[in-house]
Amino acid sequence: MAEALMQHEDILGLGRPPCSEALNSVILEADKEAGEVRMRFDAPMAFTSPRGTIQGGFVAAMVDEVIGIPVLVKSGGANAPLTLELSVTYINPVLPGRVYGEGQIIRMGRNIGFLEAQLYDEAGKLLVKATSTVKIGPAMIESAKQ
Repeated sequence: MAEALMQHEDILGLGRPPCSEALNSVILEADKEAGEVRMRFDAPMAFTSPRGTIQGGFVAAMVDEVIGIPVLVKSGGANAPLTLELSVTYINPVLPGRVYGEGQIIRMGRNIGFLEAQLYDEAGKLLVKATSTVKIGPAMIESAKQ
């Protein structure tokens, strides 16, 4: 697990970002050539709705995390996605505990990328599918470097 966390820090070149900390995310595998990642999230009870399932906004944030990191991986940390459109299909309820995500680049040009992601439970049951259109830009904006 320490290796996976170190890998996350290496990809971003800045350490683990606060959003990744809040989502309890860890990169398990990253394939630079294919533009794919596999991640793990630990969804806490604090993310639950009154139904006892993970609230949809937190699920969308997990999807946004796993869908965008392949761009960082493929570019060696130089580029990051700016979400133009994110479509999330909730197939099964997401429950507190371990959630696994897979993100892939479908097509990436110089300025625009098309991405896809899925979330699964520990048993491998599909929970969520998502697609995203992103603008490709620098991984770090100048004002955030200070």
